[in-house]
Amino acid sequence: EVARLTDVIMKADKPFLIYGAKGIGKTSLVHHICKTNGISLVAFSCGIGTNKADLKGRLQVDKDGSYFERGILPTAFLVANESKHAVLYIDEIGALDHDVQKWLNRPLDDRHSCEAGGRKYTLNEGCKLAIIATTNPIEYAGVNNLTEDLRSRFIGQRWKNPTSTQLEEIVDWSDIPSASVKSPLLTLVEDIYALRQKSDVEYIL
Repeated sequence: EVARLTDVIMKADKPFLIYGAKGIGKTSLVHHICKTNGISLVAFSCGIGTNKADLKGRLQVDKDGSYFERGILPTAFLVANESKHAVLYIDEIGALDHDVQKWLNRPLDDRHSCEAGGRKYTLNEGCKLAIIATTNPIEYAGVNNLTEDLRSRFIGQRWKNPTSTQLEEIVDWSDIPSASVKSPLLTLVEDIYALRQKSDVEYIL
């Protein structure tokens, strides 16, 4: 997962969708890769109330007059052009209503652009914008299926919960008591995952 996501971010030529349960490290890994490689990160967490204006922008009025407040899409293009390489991270894209999802089609396909506030935003020559999105399993409350046209624009990967053997390899257990700490902790993580499978808890560790 680390190697493939790093490759996707460095190449920045294909939008990438990560499908997996809450708590397996999707967001943490994106942040880690960007920080490690000095790549600008524009992050946005979708919710049930997210609308077109959140993505593209909205007209604002204050005591000094009116102005256009950019949404997350034009902001990402501006950041990529300024820093030369950026990541737009859209967390929980499956929370978007279907009519809102369509506004992501243009930035994700070969047009690599968006229009907002009467202006077209594109990437400058030599600049890169990697677009990474995540979604939770459809059985989660508030998760919508992605529309077929939006899904077709992504490559992606399903991240499964680690096996018991993989869990043991995540942590350096040196000098950590096995009987009193390691074994109970691994059992706790496995039990929480089992509870999540039965929808008895909302989040896994």
